[in-house]
Amino acid sequence: MIFREVETISNIATTKKTLLDDYKLKYFIRSVFAGFFVSGALGLNLICNNLFAKTNPPVGKMLGGIYFSLAVLLIVMVGGELFTGNTFVMSFGSIDKKVSWIDTLKVCMASYFGNFVGAVLFAVLFYLSGASGTEEYIMLSMPNKVYIPYMQLFVRAILCNFLVCIAILCGIKMKEEVGKIVMIVLVISAFIISGYEHSIANMGYYTFSILYTPEVPIVRLFLNLLIATVGNAIGGGLMLALPLRKMSLDK
Repeated sequence: MIFREVETISNIATTKKTLLDDYKLKYFIRSVFAGFFVSGALGLNLICNNLFAKTNPPVGKMLGGIYFSLAVLLIVMVGGELFTGNTFVMSFGSIDKKVSWIDTLKVCMASYFGNFVGAVLFAVLFYLSGASGTEEYIMLSMPNKVYIPYMQLFVRAILCNFLVCIAILCGIKMKEEVGKIVMIVLVISAFIISGYEHSIANMGYYTFSILYTPEVPIVRLFLNLLIATVGNAIGGGLMLALPLRKMSLDK
């Protein structure tokens, strides 16, 4: 990375801080939209997996990955505040000393709360619509998703957000819209096909699990979400933002 790109990412971090400080309602709405987009893309992913579950599961997984990338595309193109992306941008800005670590924590917490509201809202609407026909698939896949060993969940979350934040970085670096779309789709599809764990997507999935299978252990879901959240934060901040800033060329 050259200095101009370092400056761009740090400026984005400063803008996010200012937006939260001065326009809290606007920031909340952007965060809700991001969670809504992610949960909506998760719904498409589940539909694709359900359609091909009995005939050709690998095709369903691949198509589901492509459709899930729509979430990040909408966040980048329309505008949204995604917690997982903010762990990278805000950590980068703090390492660059453009925003404080307290600012980073505030932005990440605010976006996380808004994402939760948006993700749960879409999941409830998705359930009430009754239009997807994915109930059986969700009930069958739920045990594998909910009962992942904690260490595996943690590592998958780290790897997940490492890729998600690379996709966000591609959206920042690429100048042409077509280039942004291609890179985001490729990178996001990679994390979905690999089976990594995204905390915001899990908010939607766990809501589906509760709605479709009421006996699901709520405490386990919250613990899983906490582990995935910490893993995502490490993947975006420690695994990407820190080394990327250290290897960047300054002026």
